[in-house]
Amino acid sequence: MDLSNFFRFAYWLDPATNALPPSPRLWLAVVAGLVWAVCGLIGPLSNATPRTVRLTLSAVANILAGLLFSAVSVGRILALPILGWRIGWLVAGVIALLPAGWRWLQLAKAQRLLAHALQTLAFAPLHQSTIALPWPLLAPWLIGHMLGMAITTSIHRWPLWVGWLLIGFMLLPVAILISPDGLRTANRQFRTYMQGIWDASILSGANSDSRSRRTGSPSKSQFWHTSPRLTVATLSLAPLVLVYATVALRVLTGLINYLSAGEYRVPEPYSTIFNPTLALLVAVGYGFVLSARAALAYDRTLIKVGAAAMVVLSLGWSIWMALRLRTHGVSGSDPYAYTQMGVDLVTRGTLFHPFPLVRLTYALEIPSEPVMHIGYKLPIDVTRTAPTVWPPGYAIFTGLAYLIGGETGVFVLAPILSLFSLLIVAWLTREIMRSESPRPTLHAPRFTLRALPTVALTVLLTATSYQQIEWQLIPMADIAAQLFSLLALTLSLRYSASNQPPTTNNQRSIALAGLCIGIAFGIRYTQVLIAPAIALALWLRGSQQPPLATIQRLRPILIAGLFAALAALPTLAYHAAAFGSPFRTGSDELQHFSLTLLPQTIQRLAGELLWYREFGLLLPLMLIGVIHLWRNRRSNLAILLTYALTLLGFHLLYSYVRQRDLLSIFPVFYLFAAVGSVSLWQAIETAPWRDQPKRWLSASVTLLLCFLIIQRSIETLMLPITRGFGAFGYLVREQRQAFGKLAELTPENAVIACSLNSGAVDLHAHRLSFRPASWTAEQLVKFVGALRDENTPVYLLDDGKELIASIDTLRTRFGLVEVGQIDVPYYFPNSGGSENRRVPLYQVQTKLSLLP
Repeated sequence: MDLSNFFRFAYWLDPATNALPPSPRLWLAVVAGLVWAVCGLIGPLSNATPRTVRLTLSAVANILAGLLFSAVSVGRILALPILGWRIGWLVAGVIALLPAGWRWLQLAKAQRLLAHALQTLAFAPLHQSTIALPWPLLAPWLIGHMLGMAITTSIHRWPLWVGWLLIGFMLLPVAILISPDGLRTANRQFRTYMQGIWDASILSGANSDSRSRRTGSPSKSQFWHTSPRLTVATLSLAPLVLVYATVALRVLTGLINYLSAGEYRVPEPYSTIFNPTLALLVAVGYGFVLSARAALAYDRTLIKVGAAAMVVLSLGWSIWMALRLRTHGVSGSDPYAYTQMGVDLVTRGTLFHPFPLVRLTYALEIPSEPVMHIGYKLPIDVTRTAPTVWPPGYAIFTGLAYLIGGETGVFVLAPILSLFSLLIVAWLTREIMRSESPRPTLHAPRFTLRALPTVALTVLLTATSYQQIEWQLIPMADIAAQLFSLLALTLSLRYSASNQPPTTNNQRSIALAGLCIGIAFGIRYTQVLIAPAIALALWLRGSQQPPLATIQRLRPILIAGLFAALAALPTLAYHAAAFGSPFRTGSDELQHFSLTLLPQTIQRLAGELLWYREFGLLLPLMLIGVIHLWRNRRSNLAILLTYALTLLGFHLLYSYVRQRDLLSIFPVFYLFAAVGSVSLWQAIETAPWRDQPKRWLSASVTLLLCFLIIQRSIETLMLPITRGFGAFGYLVREQRQAFGKLAELTPENAVIACSLNSGAVDLHAHRLSFRPASWTAEQLVKFVGALRDENTPVYLLDDGKELIASIDTLRTRFGLVEVGQIDVPYYFPNSGGSENRRVPLYQVQTKLSLLP
């Protein structure tokens, strides 16, 4: 039996008592229930006088629970519809726990548990806290939350360990405080105390507390009380009550709708308002802050450990995402071409790809574009090989990945580069938050304490960006361009913030920054626009030194430019070989740059960027962060704005600009949001206000920040569980295997007609392909007829809406016979999107029909 069944209401409310024959073990349950009831009665009888029998609340509860347990078991054996429902067993357990629950409530009232929980939620001053609640009060509190989280995760259809892992995450900051010595001391006290109880009961029957006083072992009152830090940490689970309330309100709304409309459903807007997933993640985030605050109240140095832990968790989550969702193949245009370029570079020693079918199109005098994959130029010589329209730089990385790990190496390359990019984001934030004091002392900190949570939050926001996730799961060049652009910016900032005379390390930073600019240009041409920001950072370096000649201040800029040019030379050489000039590219995108369409482009892009899962909810925090940097780190803000606005302004002129074109500036915007969050919270914490209003304001702001960040990231955080992901050119494992099946269904010399899967057919199935939708019916018949004259088998994969006319032509003129079905992306040419479908594979017949 699945353990998660015990935490699902459907299991307890299952009315199918006669669906299966009763198990013989149910008779043991009947006997166990009777024994349970008898044991509940033995206690009062053994302590009663011959004339009076007093039934305690505990005895009554056990008697009723045991009888009900037996009755439900009998009901299931006899298949009685109501008595045999499993919920009766659950009610029996609740009845048995009522006395203990009543005593716990009395203890909670005496110890003011509710008041302490509210004080914890309201950011009570921990340095003055002396609360040390007993374990009999805190242990049921912790166990209750574990059961509550199990029920919550079961409702979400998640594994049980997810809920318990979230509880562990909330308690992680305080767990760091627990030392091995502390654990050994607690274990020794527990064993000594239990030994004292055993000795007292067996040897003399004395009271355990008096026995402990004589033996020197810890007393009951000493043992059952926890430390203040552990008490506050356990109370930090209080925000989870919000989750249980949300679930209860959602169930109640569904029941009301069932009674009124006859359907158990949570209608809008209540389905959005009572969102248990959002409530769960917000409560976990808020509880983590409370626990971290409790830990930092006792050890301020833990802020370094906490920041490092958040960065590690962000990296770990990104790795988990990649392992769960990374692509297993490529299709479409860009993802395929970037992969094919790397494979060709390793296997053939060139970035050019062969297209043998061009010989037929030339001979038949029909357009050659349909026998080329999208993104490839027409062949330039008799070798019938062609270059792509994309920059060649990323092919070096995909080629090395293919050389080391084959196909899998190519498909895990982007996630690996994303991990390095997140580390560079942390380094960049660290450099931005360095102190800008013109006269740093020997013992002054290199950056303020505020920088540590800013670093962690920037990495977290970047790691949970939907665009960051989407383009690290397929082999595109955007993550690599982001990595080297941010690395160039960070190296220049490191040089400009050093406040030291030029040294070998400084000159090395300059050279590396220049190399990164050249590499980023080779990966994505527009990344050359980061050069003004790098030059500004290096120029500001000179302003922090004693007066220097202009040529001396220009020297680092010239050095960086020289190394950038050296790194760009291979790209320029490729241009000369492929397109006839070092400064000519294969891209035709310049024709899509337009000033007249600028308002429409701004409106469309703003709507995409300000969507709630990217920057929409974080915009106020970004503005606060910009204001903070303007007041405290103005030169760094100027460098960041130059970096971001130059790239953004240029791309706004491109009428087909997409979010991924701006991926390299996303971390800068998230840095602004992180600075705004931390500075806002710290400003409230240090404000000279009265204690109680400040505490409530801090709690409110913390809860608001948790809500904004979680609501913005909720879809991304759920991706490893929901697997609701499908980017352009992305293939799941079954689709990649389908191309292997395609190779089995067709002979080696087969030519396959398809749509945007033409590149995948070439790369994964190793079959020649063409895209017939771009030809007229007459041109298609001529081409297929020429293939048939050469005894070349021709197949058609119905993988796109654009093939409808081509299928009709081939069926009419030749005839089609279905030979199998495979799972591939089905493309829609107008929208540019696709959906996963199981599509037929046809074989084109040999005889040509009479033309109508």
